[in-house]
Amino acid sequence: MLGDLLDAPDTDSVLITGYFGGYGEYSAALAAAEIETAAEMGELVRDRCKPVAIHTMYPYSDAAEELQRRGVPVFRAIEEAARSLGCWPGAPPPTPRCAPCPTRHSPWRMTAIGAHAS
Repeated sequence: MLGDLLDAPDTDSVLITGYFGGYGEYSAALAAAEIETAAEMGELVRDRCKPVAIHTMYPYSDAAEELQRRGVPVFRAIEEAARSLGCWPGAPPPTPRCAPCPTRHSPWRMTAIGAHAS
């Protein structure tokens, strides 16, 4: 499904939210499947060149770490994930109601954002 969303011409970014990384706590098989899925998601994001941010209740899970290794930012707070998408090159300019984009010194900045931020 992520590939279909990223391939859609009307999609400029994707925000995924949920329990990703938490299913691995139920069994080793589910943990392995989550890590494999994270690797596949990372490849899709790299190949499609559209920003994706992940919000999960398990940002320190092995699956979340796999996403981050592949350049996909993972956030603990949905607000941070959503805000990060507005900071990618090509994003519309912020409105006065929007919080500023992260800087290199922001405590919640993820590596993937910093790599694209000027």
